[in-house]
Amino acid sequence: MSWTGSLQALPEQFQKYIPEEYQKYVPHIWLLGAGVIGIYLLRGLLSYFKVLREVRGLPVKHGFFPAYEQGLRARVPHIPYILPIKDFYSRPEWDRFEKPRSDLLAYTVATQHRAIYWVANPYTAQHVFTKTSLFEKPTFHPRYVAAAKFGGNIISASDGDDHRRHKSVVRGCFGEEIFRNAWEEMDKTVELFLDEDKLREGGVMEDVGATTIKITYIVIGKVGFGHDIPWDSQRSKKGEKIGFVESYEIVDRTMLYQFTLPLWIMKILPTKELRRMGDGRTAFLGYCYEMARSKRAELNALREAGEKSKAPVDLLGAMVHAQLVAEEEARLKHGHEFTPNVGLTENEVIGNMFAKEDSMLPYTTWNEAGEVTKREHLVKKGSLIYIDTPASQLNPFYWKDANEFNPRRHLGADDARASLNNAEVPFVAFSMGPRQCIGRRFAEVEIICFIASILSRYTIHPVPTHAGETKESMRERMIGSAVEDVTMTPGKFQVRLEKRQ
Repeated sequence: MSWTGSLQALPEQFQKYIPEEYQKYVPHIWLLGAGVIGIYLLRGLLSYFKVLREVRGLPVKHGFFPAYEQGLRARVPHIPYILPIKDFYSRPEWDRFEKPRSDLLAYTVATQHRAIYWVANPYTAQHVFTKTSLFEKPTFHPRYVAAAKFGGNIISASDGDDHRRHKSVVRGCFGEEIFRNAWEEMDKTVELFLDEDKLREGGVMEDVGATTIKITYIVIGKVGFGHDIPWDSQRSKKGEKIGFVESYEIVDRTMLYQFTLPLWIMKILPTKELRRMGDGRTAFLGYCYEMARSKRAELNALREAGEKSKAPVDLLGAMVHAQLVAEEEARLKHGHEFTPNVGLTENEVIGNMFAKEDSMLPYTTWNEAGEVTKREHLVKKGSLIYIDTPASQLNPFYWKDANEFNPRRHLGADDARASLNNAEVPFVAFSMGPRQCIGRRFAEVEIICFIASILSRYTIHPVPTHAGETKESMRERMIGSAVEDVTMTPGKFQVRLEKRQ
């Protein structure tokens, strides 16, 4: 009797589907399947032990599934050992580094065969951001794969020539005309906001988070795409074509889901909102490509007619114009057409890096008395390194009164900044080095215009939720309401505007 006879035969109800002469091979198939599964599990186990060796000496947290992805980790339930969200995420962000007394944490995930590190040291962040020869963008990572859904763009572009080609085009569109246009449109949008929310003479802003997001969305719609965005947009009815404004709003308001869910999931799941997200993405991309082709044809027609075309004042048009200029320069330089596929993303969001080779990563630890020790950890090739920018900006060993709101600490050549201890500490919120957010100045123009316009006319006061609520309690409530999305987003709270006399 063959030893395979001890293996389980095919159940009788399934034997009729397999010819009798082939049924003798069923035990061998069982054996082969068990062998494949066994090899897979063994390889996973060996890989897991290898990762455990790599992270020795660091505070380590373990999980079965990855629960560290920014945005998602604040929205999924905590399941011990399976999805240990509380080990991967904390509010305030510095807390998870303070308790183990280290600004470098290591994570192991059973379903991923690499070590994962989180950094909350601004100097270590600077080291990682600027050493592109050692740490490169992990374009295989889901967030970058997701970004590529919107076409080739500076977010999904790999380091090196591909990234430089995208950056040269995107950077070329951020001229003074664009910034002037952004300032003017923000000023107009603030006026629209005051009228629509009936705050011209002062009053209560009911939802700071939703209002500021809407204002930014309207400004980018005009400056980015040349479209006037109404304060309250209309939702299309069933069977009606989704217009550009509605598709832009859908993508803008659901960016986290757009980055994490494939289109086919949105299309087949039986929920109206998910299907609307999918339809919105499809329509938005269609409009973007249509507008880009139209603008390209318009600019080419002017050039062929011998007319010198002025760079458009909307970002999409400016990108197309910069793309044509870059192509022309490349043809002159290389003697052939050189056409990168440049998308419409204006801000490069960098959150994680991929170790190209074994390298030392600096970090610090401290004891109960607050005495700091500088250390180094060998990071093996293939490891993922995340920069926790909120925690880096709250690191009390580098920032005096880290929890105090003091934007002056980040201003260069400022007397108030120079008086602070460790005033030279790098500001990493917009990344650094070659991957620094290319839309940083655009964002700063928007922010400064909004703040200047409001504060020049109103004083701002917190609104208590109950009698006797202290200022400190209100402050903690408002700051604590922030939501982690693709970036940190203001939460829902009220403020009162009082008109200046």
